[in-house]
This record gives sequence, C-alpha cells and structure tokens, in this order.
Amino acid sequence: PQAAFRWFQLASRSGHPDAINMVGRCHELGWGTVLNTRMAAQCYRAAGEMGHAWANFNLAMLMLARDGAEGEVSEVLALLVRSARRGNAKAMNLIGQAQEDGWHGRPKLAAARRWYTRAAERGCFRGAFNTARHLMADGNVDAAVRWLRRSVETAPSNFCAELGAYLEEHPE
Repeated sequence: PQAAFRWFQLASRSGHPDAINMVGRCHELGWGTVLNTRMAAQCYRAAGEMGHAWANFNLAMLMLARDGAEGEVSEVLALLVRSARRGNAKAMNLIGQAQEDGWHGRPKLAAARRWYTRAAERGCFRGAFNTARHLMADGNVDAAVRWLRRSVETAPSNFCAELGAYLEEHPE
C-alpha cells in the first residue's frame, strides 16, 4: 500500500485526474498513508474540477458523511449529477434515492424511478434492486424478478443477504 500511494502521488504531480482521485482514496481510506479525509476532499475537489466522475462522487459521499468536507444538499446533488452525466451508475442510483426521499423538497417518485432505471441499465446492482422494488409495488412481478436477478448477479454477498431479508417480508 505504501508503494502504491507513492506511485499515485508521483502520477498526480503530472495533473492526471485519475491519479489525483486515487491519492484522495488513499487519504480517505488510509491506504499506504495516514487517514486524512480533509486531504481526500481536497484531492477529490481538484480531480472533480477536471471532470473526473468518481472524484465528484467521492466528494459527494464525504459531504454526506460530513467527514472532511462540508456542503449543502444542493452541492451534494450537483456533484452527483456531474458524476452521473459522465456515466457513473452509482451516482445515478443515489440521485434516485435523493428524489425518492425528497432530499431537496418533496419526493419525486417518477424522477426517482427514471434514475434507478438508468443506474440499473448501466450495471448498478442497487439501481437494479430499486427498479425491481418499484415494479413490485406496481404489481409487475415478472419484470421485477428480471431486475432482481440482474441485481444478484453483481451484488456483494452482504447486499444479497439484505435483499433476501427484504424479499422474505414481501407478500409476493
């Protein structure tokens, strides 16, 4: 980890946003260096300003956790939208959650569903689950099962356990 951190630092000096984002990840997670979320936020902000989708997402997550970065909900959503516009499916799913939960005003279920479906179509297992959850609420069990299968194909085992618990409680 220390060697990787050094190489990421060297690469970041060239101004490459991937390297700057990875230096941020190392600082955020303590990979090869001391954990420092404020430094991580600085790296994410720099790489995000260069158009790096994951850096925008990572900074938004730090802001949500209030860990090393401060920001209003509107700034978090703006970062997620920038990330999503560059194809980040996890950002798309989180925007869907923000729409469904009404982070910025009243809940917008139609918008949430569109974001969840975009995320699912790009391979996000949570997006596939959320799409299935809404289809099940509509009574469209066959379509929901197809999305649930796609979710399970790529989801980590801990999420599959949560999904199983959710399904045990569902009447269908």
